[in-house]
Amino acid sequence: MRELDKQSNKKIITIQVPDQIYTIKNPYREDAYELGYKLADQIYDSIRESDTDICDIAENLGFKADNIKKVKDHVFYNKHYLDRLAPAEPVEYRRFDANIQQALAWKRLETGTHTQDDITWIKHECAERHHELKYGSGYSEAHNRAQTRFDGAPWENNF
Repeated sequence: MRELDKQSNKKIITIQVPDQIYTIKNPYREDAYELGYKLADQIYDSIRESDTDICDIAENLGFKADNIKKVKDHVFYNKHYLDRLAPAEPVEYRRFDANIQQALAWKRLETGTHTQDDITWIKHECAERHHELKYGSGYSEAHNRAQTRFDGAPWENNF
């Protein structure tokens, strides 16, 4: 975020996220948070296009590749009943919104530069996915259940 903040006055921003360079157009001089949403979308697209990240993360963590694939599908591809996001609104069935913290965590896990918080997050996502499938629950119930074991946003105070 600091780098986005530094570059927020430029029309074209380039950011290196561990091993890739992302370019963001910024004609309206948006703030770092708005730029973070754009960067997250780009990183999510690159994650969806990658065919090497699952094996890299599995090797870096010592986890089974099949379990990493399940987490990737859960976070980046699958649709969910998003009953928690707007309780007064109808429940939406769609993919999760891109999240810069999760996108950066995935890239750190992929390159082996991950933190303990990144591992906590991936365990949370694994537990959340398991609960959704086993009990046919919506996102809210699965997230709350997973949250009792692993924090789903362990970096919030560090970001």
